[in-house]
Amino acid sequence: MQDNDMREKLEKIISAYEELQAKMSDPAVLADQKTYNHLAKEYANQGPLAAKAREYLACCSDIDDAKEMLADSDMKEFAQETIAEAESKMPALEEDIKFMLIPSDPADEKDIIVEIRAAAGGDEAAIFAGDLFKMYERFCSSQKWKIELMDVSPSEAGGYKEIQF
Repeated sequence: MQDNDMREKLEKIISAYEELQAKMSDPAVLADQKTYNHLAKEYANQGPLAAKAREYLACCSDIDDAKEMLADSDMKEFAQETIAEAESKMPALEEDIKFMLIPSDPADEKDIIVEIRAAAGGDEAAIFAGDLFKMYERFCSSQKWKIELMDVSPSEAGGYKEIQF
């Protein structure tokens, strides 16, 4: 049995997303760059949630349609497979949606400064600091974050005595 409250909430999320889309095409909003940028950012952030909500509602609809087909003996097997398939997807979708509904931290959008210093250990510590920087650099690249080097003190043996980015 599907939770009607969940369906209603997801339908509201989808309609709010569609309203954002409509607002973004309004000529008055297009003329105000600050408002447009704010709406565009919100629209981009809400896109994955709206997609998951649509997917969840599609599963609910598939289950409802399949339950109606259960009475037909020719379609009973197909209906049972459809119900099983849709019900198997729903727990993961519910978890994804619950995670996406958690409000984001305002600090998530702010920049950070990372500082790596070689500790006691001489050349090995500097090489390790270099490896650590490379690891962070690859991680940032995988997240599509930009890195800006602020201060670099390279070591003679490779790596860094100190690096800020």
